[in-house]
Amino acid sequence: NLYYQSRDISLMGSQQGTLTIEKAEKLPLSLWPAYAARALRQKIRDIFPDDAQGFALALLTGDRSELSYGQKNELSLSGLSHVVAVSGMHISLLISLVLLFFRGRKRAAAGVCMGIMVFFAAMLGFTPSVNRAVIMNSLMLLAPIFRRENDTPTSLSFALWVNLLFNPWAIANVSLQLSFGAMVGIFLFAPYFQAGFLRLFREQKFRKQPMVQRLIRTAAGALSTSLGATVATAPFVAYHFGTVCLIAPLSNLLLLWLISLI
Repeated sequence: NLYYQSRDISLMGSQQGTLTIEKAEKLPLSLWPAYAARALRQKIRDIFPDDAQGFALALLTGDRSELSYGQKNELSLSGLSHVVAVSGMHISLLISLVLLFFRGRKRAAAGVCMGIMVFFAAMLGFTPSVNRAVIMNSLMLLAPIFRRENDTPTSLSFALWVNLLFNPWAIANVSLQLSFGAMVGIFLFAPYFQAGFLRLFREQKFRKQPMVQRLIRTAAGALSTSLGATVATAPFVAYHFGTVCLIAPLSNLLLLWLISLI
């Protein structure tokens, strides 16, 4: 079945008879990420109230199993479903946090960041969107160390190659298509949208008001990024889900900063 093959599931099994569980004397190193993911989910359940647990779990771990039908439907209608799919935003926040403690020490920061990113990806099962973010951010961190420029098309192509190297069927994975499609849209279309928005907002008129100018640039950047990703992923969304959200750029502009803060 292509659905399972695209998710690297080659064998399905079911349990028969009495199930017996034996606790290991020592946790194997290979299971540390799974144990950490379980501990994180349990801590989220302990901290958050019942009506917020589902959203917190989805936002922090990508686990949507405890989201209600209404919550899933509202996220879909508003074009915000991607915020509960762990991807580049989460990885970027992790990197930013680590870099605060390694100012000026590029090699140490790159090593620690890459280790944390790989462990975090393992916690979430090495999903295509997380793999892409980890690979692209790793290349971004390594580029200045090796005195090379970070080239977005090259790093994006390399991330796709690595994903398909381990599982060629992943090309049929909806998550992979949307993740890479969004990056292509941001790279190809966002600069043109941003230039158009800056002209529309007449950003040059506020040269003597740097705060206003910065606000306009921030809003234009967020809106153009969301619009670029929406344009590129719209064909995939329409094909797989039979719908396209036209208010996604506006809802992302209004709420994405708050999601990042949360």
